[in-house]
Amino acid sequence: LGVEIPKSDGGVRQLGIPTVVDRMIQQAIHQVLSRVWEPMFSGYSYGFRPGRNAAQALTKATDYIIRWCERAEVANSGYLTLLDSHPFTTSYSCISV
Repeated sequence: LGVEIPKSDGGVRQLGIPTVVDRMIQQAIHQVLSRVWEPMFSGYSYGFRPGRNAAQALTKATDYIIRWCERAEVANSGYLTLLDSHPFTTSYSCISV
């Protein structure tokens, strides 16, 4: 199936419209490939992913920027020498600046 669409230069282009059978086959392939490939994608990927959108990507990016700025403030404030010698921070490796 196809429809001719007029172009601005006076010509036409063919627009293909998939049949019902074509759409069923495409959907079946999509479902199989999604189950295989979706778990392999990075958790940082938000484009064209089910359940993810641009607003979530912006929120996550903003969170990373805020955390980075907070860490930079601590690093530039001179408190690192105080933290380096404190027994609480030296006994836990989860605190990193």
